[in-house]
Amino acid sequence: MSSKAKSPTISSDFDLDLDDNSILNATAAPQGMAVQKVTSVDLGDFSDFENGIEAITPQSEDFVKVLFYGPNGTGKTTIAGSFPDPIIFDINERGTRVLSTPDGRIKKRAVDEFEMLVQGFWYLKSGKHPFKTVILDNITTLQEVAMRYIMNKEADFDLSKDLDMPTKRDWGGLSQVLKRWLIDFRNLPMNVVFIAQERRDKDEDIESDEASVFPQVTPSVRGILGAAVDVIGRTYVTETLDPNTGKAKTKFCLRVAPGPKYLAKIRLPSGASTPNSLVNPRYESLVKIMNGGYQPKGEKVNEQQS
Repeated sequence: MSSKAKSPTISSDFDLDLDDNSILNATAAPQGMAVQKVTSVDLGDFSDFENGIEAITPQSEDFVKVLFYGPNGTGKTTIAGSFPDPIIFDINERGTRVLSTPDGRIKKRAVDEFEMLVQGFWYLKSGKHPFKTVILDNITTLQEVAMRYIMNKEADFDLSKDLDMPTKRDWGGLSQVLKRWLIDFRNLPMNVVFIAQERRDKDEDIESDEASVFPQVTPSVRGILGAAVDVIGRTYVTETLDPNTGKAKTKFCLRVAPGPKYLAKIRLPSGASTPNSLVNPRYESLVKIMNGGYQPKGEKVNEQQS
């Protein structure tokens, strides 16, 4: 009589939370928060894995992950504020006045130090909060905050370090820190909005065919974050003449269709379509398009963007 073969196992004794002295990890999980420890994996029982398999439908994709970028004053923060139950991590931006309301519906937290950003992540990760959306405003200035953190950490071990002159090692550390923590924010079980300033590849007018426009972050961060979000939208303002009053009418727009000059994208169901740009965009209009609800009407938004 043969006995049933025992399923092979993979054993390890590593913590998923890494060395809290590492610049990459910045800050360990707060005291009292469980850190998962992997001890063994049974390669003969996949029931737990199979129970987690689900169909992909518009309803199953509960949270929206977006990156908005554009010139100052073109509505990035305003669009973000239309997302449900948001908290804004105000990263040295101080541009949240446009979202003020008498009832103080929208909340913010000033983030002046990188350690505060990390603490904010663990606060949201705990789930003990009323928010459905987190807005990082903005990740361009976050680069400066993170670089200051990295250089100060280096100076703790090198008293001769010049805090005004980042080294190649510092820039490498910046990319690693930002990629790790921005993806951690992206993976939170809530809507996540990243806001960035914009950068042009040349000092030319935006109308120039030679100019490329994209978020003002390091290339490595732009690459990994651009792939991780559902929407990359560029905000801009255009003016049209009201035929009834003869006065100029301002429209706040969000470009979501990719093009040769602007970095943009929106994830859609198979066979669905999207406009090049949305006029006065809101959370609801974005979700409608992402769920395949856009019906072309032949409208054309002025692409002469400011």
